Amino acid sequence: MRIVKNLFCFYLVLISFVYTQEVFLSITNLDSTGLEITMSNFEEVGGFQFDIDVGDGLDSLNVTGASGGTAANAGFTVSTNSTGLVLGFSFSGASIPIDSTGSPLVYVDLSFTGEEGSFSISSATISDPSGGSIDVSTGEDYIISGSTGCTDESACNYDDSATSDDGSCLENDCAGECGGAAIIDECGMCDGPGAVYECGCSDIPEDDCDCEGNVLDDCGECGGDGSTCVDLHYNVEIAGTGESTLFIFETIIEGLESGDELGVFDANGVIDTLGNTGEILVGAGTWTGAQLEVVGIGAVDVSEFGGPILPGAVDGNTMSLKVWKDSEEMEYNVTYTTSAGIGLFNGLFTAINSILFVPPCEDDDSAVAPFTCEDFLPGGSMEGLGCDGMWGDVFVSDVCPETCDTCPVYGCTDEIACNYDSEATDDDGSCEYEVDCSGECGGDTVVDDCGVCDGGNADQDCAGVCFGDSFIDDCGYCVEAGTNPDDCLDADNGLPTEFSLSQNYPNPFNPSTNISFDVAEPGNIDILVYDILGNYVSTLISGFYSEGKYTVNWTGNDASGNSVASGIYIYQLIHDKVTITKKMTLLR
Repeated sequence: MRIVKNLFCFYLVLISFVYTQEVFLSITNLDSTGLEITMSNFEEVGGFQFDIDVGDGLDSLNVTGASGGTAANAGFTVSTNSTGLVLGFSFSGASIPIDSTGSPLVYVDLSFTGEEGSFSISSATISDPSGGSIDVSTGEDYIISGSTGCTDESACNYDDSATSDDGSCLENDCAGECGGAAIIDECGMCDGPGAVYECGCSDIPEDDCDCEGNVLDDCGECGGDGSTCVDLHYNVEIAGTGESTLFIFETIIEGLESGDELGVFDANGVIDTLGNTGEILVGAGTWTGAQLEVVGIGAVDVSEFGGPILPGAVDGNTMSLKVWKDSEEMEYNVTYTTSAGIGLFNGLFTAINSILFVPPCEDDDSAVAPFTCEDFLPGGSMEGLGCDGMWGDVFVSDVCPETCDTCPVYGCTDEIACNYDSEATDDDGSCEYEVDCSGECGGDTVVDDCGVCDGGNADQDCAGVCFGDSFIDDCGYCVEAGTNPDDCLDADNGLPTEFSLSQNYPNPFNPSTNISFDVAEPGNIDILVYDILGNYVSTLISGFYSEGKYTVNWTGNDASGNSVASGIYIYQLIHDKVTITKKMTLLR
């Protein structure tokens, strides 16, 4: 029992001895960051003060400041004077926590003369958070000897004779110069001039005509397909009128070869400035295997108001299509089927997904040689045999269809179809079986929510009630009948009271157009552009808008900045409260 008591007393004395030295200060390093003062403490520290001294060959000490370390972590204010005094305390009563292992307390910025000598700490005073004194001891002098320089072996100016780092270490630049300023430019070139060439980081290659890798075609057009200088079979000879219908020929169409031409005709269009009618070519294009968009020019007649008559297709007429087969040098009258639209000139669009080639109806005089087809008509030398007779193993009418008037007539041959053609001899796949509410065969007019054919819900009041009597008051709110329209006191604030999306102007356009819109309530607004098949093209705006009137411009480019093709495009305004959609036409 006495041994245990003696051991307890021994450890108590030992612990008391350790804790009589509550704080230990020492100088642990000197480099470009300053003179490192390290503190280990067994009690929280509320303030400190000490002096830095030099000797043994060092002189002219000049202290310019102190920062960092656990003093900075605790939010201490550290002050110095030029002769070496370092003072740290907290205005807020904060303290440096216990750290028995020791951490940098502060880094002292200083200068001095001499290459060899010593640094030491003197007159150290440490206080606890309540202002009481804490015992403190200081370490041995910090000795420096030899020369200063770069002591980092990875630096290009490493000095193996330096015993103290002076912060001068450097790296090689991209040219291999130690401490040089050369850098890699955006083209990956060391000390290069940057993207200053025709194509940014390079000039246009010798055989190319642009930075995209295109070459000149046989017509001298950069990236062209050689078609611009080729004599075309279909040449549209009328000028644009501002009225048009788009015809989209889809890539899935069979029977066309690259170089074939498509002619869009109106069989009963306006052919001159006098208003005469007849067949007229209003649009044309050359097939390349990719989707082809052909704009059919619409006629304009403002003669009633003293204006001109401009030739083109008549609104409501059906488009007639002809194909010039380049490899055969032959023109075909063709029929077609659609995936969207019904083939009318109506200012909108039709998407064509198949073409049915109609064989040319021509006489073959060689098949009845030494006679001609006309010899089999009444009065001819072969009238006795006539068109119904056999010549060899074929009917005369089969080899002389023009003369014998036996050319096939294409149309709908199904008697139950609403567009049945009693004169058609060959079905062309054009049969329609649905009559819309306006009585149009194959039409798309529908009965609206109020039971009105093609009414477009125009008979709904602002509350959505058919033939209702709610109305928009002076403040732009939908109110019931009998409400005083000027009840709202801020009716004249000049701000929009409802959302709107205006028709773009100009329309059709090239190369750009303006779109105006009104915002009635603050919120996020998106205006998006899609092609006629619903594919995303571009986002014109996307962000928060306050109440007001705005305008945005579209330059006919997609989201990647590439120019889009001619055609009809959909633009749509989207807000949490409303979505508005309109169409516009781009003509390149």
